[in-house]
Amino acid sequence: MASDDDGNDPKVGYKRPPVHSRFKSGQSGNPKGRSPKSKNADTLLLAELDRKITITENGMSRTLTKREAFIARLVNGALKGRNREIAIVAKLVREVSPADPIVFTDADDAALQTAIALLQPPKRRRRKE
Repeated sequence: MASDDDGNDPKVGYKRPPVHSRFKSGQSGNPKGRSPKSKNADTLLLAELDRKITITENGMSRTLTKREAFIARLVNGALKGRNREIAIVAKLVREVSPADPIVFTDADDAALQTAIALLQPPKRRRRKE
């Protein structure tokens, strides 16, 4: 093969691209860079929970994050006696502070036994025959 008129290397083929289409020295093969990675569900959830909202409480406006409002509503629901919220709050408390042992006093034990007795249905008496 003879060389071209412009003086380029005539050997073009497998692993030998034409000189005009090769990367210039010092130039990146991807000048725009990698496209930004899409965010996963965890990142999106955490970003949404950190957004601020304004709520009205007792006639006063208050600004807090959605995370704070969510926890406050969950705890308030548990205080109102909603079983699902009570279970969720109890689980969260166990996860947040598992190392803190709960110490019951004698008064706590007595109150707990009284509450259990009140929640149990009355025992049925058998008739004597």
